[in-house]
Amino acid sequence: MMHLLRLVAMCATTLAFGTNAAVIDNEDSLAGSFIDTNTNLVWMDFGINNNYTYYEVVSKLADGGEFEGWRLPDYDEVYDMWFGVINASNSDIDRVREDFYGPGTDLYLDANSDGADDSVWDNAFDVMGYNSLGTGFTGFDYTKAWGLFAGEDAMYSIVFDDFLDLEVDGETREDSIAFNNGWNQEYLADDINTNLSTLLVRVTETVNVSEPNTIALFTVVLCAFVTVRRREESATH
Repeated sequence: MMHLLRLVAMCATTLAFGTNAAVIDNEDSLAGSFIDTNTNLVWMDFGINNNYTYYEVVSKLADGGEFEGWRLPDYDEVYDMWFGVINASNSDIDRVREDFYGPGTDLYLDANSDGADDSVWDNAFDVMGYNSLGTGFTGFDYTKAWGLFAGEDAMYSIVFDDFLDLEVDGETREDSIAFNNGWNQEYLADDINTNLSTLLVRVTETVNVSEPNTIALFTVVLCAFVTVRRREESATH
């Protein structure tokens, strides 16, 4: 029985590590997308549907539409994906501006080192694409992404600004990222803005990773149990 317990523990550890890889990764089988490896949900890159209003994007989800095979995500799916990217408990994040977008809606900020593009979110930013090259900060090169999604009774957004340098002419800027549910942003649904995307999830390439791992663990336990029982029976004969 001790052998069984050790085998189960080893398999459980292996499966656990297997489901906690990089939060965001490329999805090789589908251009213009990234994958949340915690859920295996495939998301459309920023910068693909940013020339349409939210309602136009919705109208193109039907069969034969430009975005056939995609769907709107629900609030929890966006929350899980974006806070996985933010990784708010990361001690390397420089600072947090609390309630920046409203009560309980914080803005997270982290600086690149001088001459580098290496904030805590840059690996994820590089994979997810962006809506536009930033404007408004003289001398800085940066990319901007802003994505709309619907909550149960309001419309919200996620946002990041990815600066490519720490300092220009003595002025500094930090990469920033936020989950903006501080107010209803439905007024943006009819807005065509190159900074603004509509968040979409792939319909045909979503996978529930928890069930296969549960089945795999159960199978390992069952096989191990049978093996141990057979050995015990053989030893008694």
